[in-house]
This record gives sequence, structure tokens and C-alpha cells, in this order.
Amino acid sequence: MPPMRPTANSFGGLLRHLRKRAGLTQSQLAAAVGYSVSFISFLEQDRRQPDIASVAQKFVPALHLQHDDHLAKLLIELAAAARGQRLTASITVQRSTTVTVLEEVESEPSPLPLPPTQLVGRDAEIQALCARILDHHGRLLTLTGPPGVGKTRLALAMAGQLRPIYRDGACFIPLAQLDESALLAPTILTLLQIETTDREPPLST
Repeated sequence: MPPMRPTANSFGGLLRHLRKRAGLTQSQLAAAVGYSVSFISFLEQDRRQPDIASVAQKFVPALHLQHDDHLAKLLIELAAAARGQRLTASITVQRSTTVTVLEEVESEPSPLPLPPTQLVGRDAEIQALCARILDHHGRLLTLTGPPGVGKTRLALAMAGQLRPIYRDGACFIPLAQLDESALLAPTILTLLQIETTDREPPLST
């Protein structure tokens, strides 16, 4: 039986082809790259924008493309095209693939604070939260719990995973220092760089 040849001309189509070629289900690929199953499904349908760094760091090895220069490059190039970008640097797959792509991606400042340590043992919660956002369960998601249980870390991990699929990314707005509810809306608007007129004051809480 001759080997399967990719015919997809989009990131989602090629991702689906490569996943099946690797003998992986969507659930298995999701576990390998740390994404939710619904997010993998959306990627394969071209309904979400892929993160170029994640494609190079996680998807290439998960799909066993470390030694397949052509397909690895094609997958990364289609990921960039899906985001309306074009890779200007030449890409050498295997060890330097991640380095080359990260130089382009990480040149943009991240609006999310970098945690001092890696979040361990919360993959199930992160995937569940991402799934709720992607499945449009309301416009507001609130994490509740006693102080110190890791609500902020969990929210940051979720935001970091979802940031690539939104045009304006994700932004962290610290509100712990506010002692008046009247300052909530103005603070959010200021940090999001949203201007309002005197005739249209921000909504009060």
C-alpha cells in the first residue's frame, strides 16, 4: 500500500491528515500537546488560529515529524498563514525548528505575567476551563475558592492556552489592590486602552 500523501492546503486539513497518519485520535493528540479535545477539533476545522510556537514545540514531535523536514515546515508555514503571517526566516527542522520560530513569536511582548514555576497536576482543570470558553458557556467565567488554592495560576494557564485563538489575545488585569468598586470599570478600561467619552461613562458595578 503506497504511503498517504498530504493534499490539504490549510493548517486544519494538514493537521487532520498528519494526526491520522500518526495513528492518533483527537483525544490522544490533545493529551500529547496539552490542549483540549474540542480545541483540536476546532483547529482541524480551521475555526481557531494555531499558535506557531506550539506547533513547532508540541505538534511537530507529537506527530512524529522531527525527521520529516518537508511536512514539518509545511505545517509551520500553514500555521503562520492561518494567522495572516509569513515566516521570513528559513526553518531547519529538528533541533533548531523551535528556536527559529520562537525568535519570531516571542519578539512580541506577552500581556500575561510569566509564572515563576511550571503548573503541575492541573491539566484536567485547564482543559475543562478551556472547553467551557470555547463552547461559549456565557461571556463570563468566574473561578471561586479559598485564598491560596491557585485560582490565579489556573486562570493564567487557561488564558495562555487560549490567547492564540483570539485576535487581541488575552490580557491580565490585576485588581487585588482596588479598595473601591467604583474604580473597577475605569481600571479595566484604562489597562485595555479603551477610550470613553464624558457622555458615555463606564458602567458602574
